[in-house]
Amino acid sequence: MKTAALWACLLLLGACSEQTALRIGTGPEEPAAQIAKALREHFAGRFRLSVTEYKDLEQLTAAVQKGEVEFAIIEQPQQHLPDLQLVTPLFRSVLHVMIRRSLYDCSEPVSLTDMVSRGKVYAGVAGTAGYQLLEALSSAGWLPMERINLLDNPFEEDPDVFIQFGGFLSRDAESRLPDFCLASLGDVAQLGRGAWAEGVSYRYPHLTPFVLPAGIYPSLTDEPVLSLAVTHLLVTNAEVSADVVYDAISLVKAHANEIGAIDPLVNATVHENFIDERLNLPLHPGTHRYLQRNAPTFLERYAELLAFVITALVAATSAAVAIVRIRRQTKKDRIDAYMNELMAVRAAYASGACSLSHLWQTVSALQATVTQLVVEERLMADTTFIAFLTLSNQILNEAREPYPPVAPSGA
Repeated sequence: MKTAALWACLLLLGACSEQTALRIGTGPEEPAAQIAKALREHFAGRFRLSVTEYKDLEQLTAAVQKGEVEFAIIEQPQQHLPDLQLVTPLFRSVLHVMIRRSLYDCSEPVSLTDMVSRGKVYAGVAGTAGYQLLEALSSAGWLPMERINLLDNPFEEDPDVFIQFGGFLSRDAESRLPDFCLASLGDVAQLGRGAWAEGVSYRYPHLTPFVLPAGIYPSLTDEPVLSLAVTHLLVTNAEVSADVVYDAISLVKAHANEIGAIDPLVNATVHENFIDERLNLPLHPGTHRYLQRNAPTFLERYAELLAFVITALVAATSAAVAIVRIRRQTKKDRIDAYMNELMAVRAAYASGACSLSHLWQTVSALQATVTQLVVEERLMADTTFIAFLTLSNQILNEAREPYPPVAPSGA
């Protein structure tokens, strides 16, 4: 019996400690794949996360839309995609336009149209941000696509121009490009004054101007370079619960230092307050709940108004109580005046200053007056009223018995 109970406890303990199984999809490009592996490690205390790599961005997007994976790391899409919801931005990738020095004077900015027309161009595989940029600029009439010699494979032919989004180049990658320089998409000094990169950003809001600082690639350029950046997002679908998404964001933020160590562009993104009007995917309810976690409660938001209302109610109540007390005192004062009249007429009758008939008339009139005032609620039917009636009736009863004669003065 004890053994069975022990097994039952162990089974219950195992069921309670079982982690939620989740899947995350990513492309082969870095640092997305590294981030996915880092998330798997840091989610281990709450989720059992498995990583699936997709070679095609469209397949990756379709996988999360269909629920084949709960999460995916994708580039910010050019337009809204159905069934996708934002969890959190993860990192930015920066456009690197590198051109052979023999084809381009690296000391002078040149238009992208001129760059891509000077030789063989590799812009990544179809569907990636660099390839989509050329297609978008071509459809907008900014680039003549027919004049661009696009390569499908950079290993079969040597490109003259690289147009690719990615993280900062490693020193090893930089050393392999001795014949190339990093081209600027305009004069950095014109940023904020209608630079070409800003025009692209206005037309395609998922892209933002980005300045690569001078000296970041010593062998590729000595000057700051104006470029573009696209944000990579952790996305999900509506079927994933708000609790799971809330916990996922919390874990990303809790391990922001470790995840940010993967790449400087990752570090800059995971630490910032990430909601940007340029993110064109709707927020998942779990994301919205996370963003509102520190929002003031109803009482906190309207504390001053509530304090004012309560103060006003207390003041109004105090004023009402004071008015009631004043009215009661006023009514008591009035009946006290009638009591004084009774005492006066009683004293007058006892002293022989008034006749019996005058006494009866006066007391009866006072009774009628006070009773009418009580009916009209101008006097209160309380103990003072009862005292008045008692006294007035007592006076009338006394008047039925003759008072002893008053002895003359000096007798």
